[in-house]
Amino acid sequence: MNILTYGGREHGRYPYSIYGDRVLKFLTYVIPLALVQYYPLLYLLGRETGAAYMLAPLASLLFLAPCFLFFKFGLRRYKSTGS
Repeated sequence: MNILTYGGREHGRYPYSIYGDRVLKFLTYVIPLALVQYYPLLYLLGRETGAAYMLAPLASLLFLAPCFLFFKFGLRRYKSTGS
């Protein structure tokens, strides 16, 4: 169980680029953690100069709508145990 709770915290301590290109793409397009953490940090450190890197957290808002719809779907299907 600790791998699910503490694994993400340990994973976030290192820059995503050390995990390879495939993991970086996964954390950019599937789970937008890199949009919020990694790309803005590159801009702040001066490693990338494009304004898109600074505005990357705004792109993560595109993931908010499907997540919200999935959450609402789960609420409609939820059945209490009655206790």
